[in-house]
Amino acid sequence: MKQNTGYVSVRTAMQMLVGIVLFSAGSILTACSSDDDKGKKIKEDGEGRTLELRVTRALTRADAAGDDVMSKLSLFVFDQDQLYNKYFGTQDLSPDGNVITVEMDPGIWDFALVSSADGDISAVMEPTGSTMTDGIMYEMSVNGQYLNAMPELLYGSLTEVDMQETDVEGEVTLVRNVARVDVILQYEDFDTDLFTQYPDLCFFELWDVPITLKWDGGLYPDKDQPDVATVPLHQTISFDAANGLTADTVRFIVPAHRGEDFAEADPQDITTSLLKLKASLPHPDNPGESFFCRGKRIGIDRDPGCS
Repeated sequence: MKQNTGYVSVRTAMQMLVGIVLFSAGSILTACSSDDDKGKKIKEDGEGRTLELRVTRALTRADAAGDDVMSKLSLFVFDQDQLYNKYFGTQDLSPDGNVITVEMDPGIWDFALVSSADGDISAVMEPTGSTMTDGIMYEMSVNGQYLNAMPELLYGSLTEVDMQETDVEGEVTLVRNVARVDVILQYEDFDTDLFTQYPDLCFFELWDVPITLKWDGGLYPDKDQPDVATVPLHQTISFDAANGLTADTVRFIVPAHRGEDFAEADPQDITTSLLKLKASLPHPDNPGESFFCRGKRIGIDRDPGCS
């Protein structure tokens, strides 16, 4: 999903505007041990190593600077041979400001950090016998005929961190590993009382939603043919005209592909798997019937991206 912000709109004969705003999310990250420490033996063989990470969050225009991500942060550890996985939950990290410190066995490790500003991450899967390139990090769940909403996951990773002979200090910047899709509904010359009279006809749905993320930040099993749900994400519309509002926003969070060149201005490593939008509104001339799109699915032709 391309790293971009897009706006797609469709205007009906009744001047009702529906827009789709795609806020991309990606993971900008850096990691290093200081040049002065490279190759320097900090501890004797057989002793543990210390990993110290400074964790920051890359904010987009849709983020709040005060969002608390450290209190929900978890750290996951992998090795290339699939023989070692370790999990440090929020209760194990005890951040000092934006710094976490953990003790590790000597070795070469891959690290993934996961948090969320808007919900818990308890559904994130602890790795067992997997690497970052093949293990599943998160899978959306189904509740009856609809997908359950997912948290706005924040993700950062460090790979091939050599802690065989040295302690390591590094920095990770967390950014969304999901796409946020805002559907903006603007009301012009429309009888908003119909929303009260026919609430069952007032909803938006996203179909063909990819549901599974890998630990390396990509879609599972691959970016072009990901696992997609057979049921939609469903959001009702509850417009409050009494407060003088002229527009409403329905928000969806979906897994996003983070390509190798996600940080570039024009990334090419993007998915060809597209979402579909279904809109249902009360028909003003035929009470009890659905209006707009008439139950059809609309292709979103702008790649949501990872931001």
